[in-house]
Order: sequence, then structure tokens, then C-alpha cells
Amino acid sequence: MDAFGLISLKSAYLQATVMPFGATLVDLRIKGAEKSLILGWSNPEDYAANSYVFAGAVVGRYANRIAYGRAQIDGQNLELEINSPPHHSHGGNVGFSSQNWTLVSQTHSSVEFLLHSPDGAGGYPGNLDVRCVYEIVRDNILRLVFEAKTDKPTFLNMCHHPYFNLKGQGDIHDHKLEIAANHYLPHDGSVLPTGEIYPVADTPFDFLQERQVKSAEQSSPHSYNHTYALARKSRQVPHFAARLSAPDSPVMEVWTTQTGLHFYNGYKIPNLGGGLDGRSYYPYSGLCLEAQNWPDAPNNEGFPSAKLLPNETYREVTEYKFY
Repeated sequence: MDAFGLISLKSAYLQATVMPFGATLVDLRIKGAEKSLILGWSNPEDYAANSYVFAGAVVGRYANRIAYGRAQIDGQNLELEINSPPHHSHGGNVGFSSQNWTLVSQTHSSVEFLLHSPDGAGGYPGNLDVRCVYEIVRDNILRLVFEAKTDKPTFLNMCHHPYFNLKGQGDIHDHKLEIAANHYLPHDGSVLPTGEIYPVADTPFDFLQERQVKSAEQSSPHSYNHTYALARKSRQVPHFAARLSAPDSPVMEVWTTQTGLHFYNGYKIPNLGGGLDGRSYYPYSGLCLEAQNWPDAPNNEGFPSAKLLPNETYREVTEYKFY
């Protein structure tokens, strides 16, 4: 199938559009609604031209930062691409998000993609075979399942990277957000975690109770681009991670098996035209809630391990539930 060929998934309530390039979620809307719930482009080929935005894409081999592109695994020193100076980010410029995935199967409500990442790709060891499944379940849930196996010890941290705007227009300042995390990871200004784990209590990073994104931005000395430490209750069953709402719009919940949720309020979105529903995009047009492992885990012993061994199967599930 053509890399930019569109595949439609439907239920009585949700309609999602995906494509093989980046295993990307191109469009997501409530049936009958005029506006898309995510940011994207009307011309599918614009996703390649704007791949650095990662809109709706599946990210790997390693979502988020690895310090200075360096890590060590079983005594082997890895040298990774420095594509977000001075660090490695989102698997590099030729990561999963800019690959043409192979369409394996599809039904009216699900689609399965496969990707082979060869040994040494991006500097990572191991031949890696990756599976991504999008499925609409119970009419109102878009579920993503990631699975992978390797023939050598390697690092793997996949995430999904849609930008949400539940109103389908304007900015996200009036959205309300709740994040089920008591702790977050401070960073050094380059989005690289310092290695510390801070409580959210009495800080601008406290979203344990739902509050408006704009008021949170005004009280924070930094724009939001931080990972929250989730209490992963099960490696198999998704748990509640976040709730997002906006005036006169559906409510969305994020449920995941991942250990972290990265909240990015879109302050660096570039000015771009050609968007869905005739929109143009600019800073704060959308926000990301990226379920993933913790950034730079290979260089922080106290972080959840991102190591994948040949006798293991990587499996993570993330669900977007709409009400």
C-alpha cells in the first residue's frame, strides 16, 4: 500500500483515519462532528514535509531524550544521532515516525502495521520487529497496542504523538487537564531530565485535581514539556493516566500500561498552514499527552528500565476514551 494511503476505522461513535507513513493517526473525530480532535494536514504528503512535528505518529526506537546521544548496553557504547542538540530525541530523523510501515490486515474498526528496524539502525543494536495495532473498541475507545521483539539486547521506548484540541479550533488555553501522578521529572531546560523525581504538591506541575491549562501556564516558570511518573499498576491492563476536557466538547481520558506520561502544551508548534478542516497551526494550537517510558532511562539507574532482551516481548497499550 502507498505510504500515504488513508485507512478509515469506524464505530457508531468514533471515526479514525490512519496511514502507513509513521503508522500515523491522520484524523480523529466524533461521528457527525465538524471538527477533528487532533492536529494534522489535509494533504497526507505534508506529514513527510513536517515530520519534525511528529503529528499523530508512532515514535521510536526511543521516545523523548537520550543525553548527548550516548548510552551503554552490556558494555557496548552506543552513539546515537544528535537531532535535538545537544541530545538524541524521538529515535532520530529516520526513526519509526518517518518510516513506511507495512499494512498487514484491516477491518472496519482495526488495522495492523509491521515494521522491521535492522541491527544498527539509528545506532541501536538488534534486529527489531515491531507491531502496531489501532482498534476502536466499545464504540468510544481508540486503543493502540505496541509489540516488539529483538535478537540482541537493545533499548526500546515507543510512544504515540498526537496533538489534541478537543474544540477543533483556536488554542488549548481553555482546556482543563487532570494527570494521575504524584511526581514529575524536572529537566535542565533542554527537556533532559536532571535525574531527580519531584513531588507535584504545591508546584505548578500539580494536576491531581483538574484545572485549566492557561491558569497552569501562568503559574509556571516554564512551558510544559515534562514527564509525569505514573504508578503502573499492571504490565497488562491499562490504568487511568489523564483526563482532558474543553467547553462544548467531548471529554477524553488516557489509559495506559506505560510508566510515564509526557505533557507538552505545544508552545513550540511552528506556524503552519494546510491543516485539517482548513486550519492553520501556531504555538498552543494543540497539546500532547504522550504515554511512554521515562526520558533518558538508559542513563539513570533509578528510572524504569527501557532494556529489551531477546527472550522478551515488548508490549504496551494506550487507550483514548471519549465521552
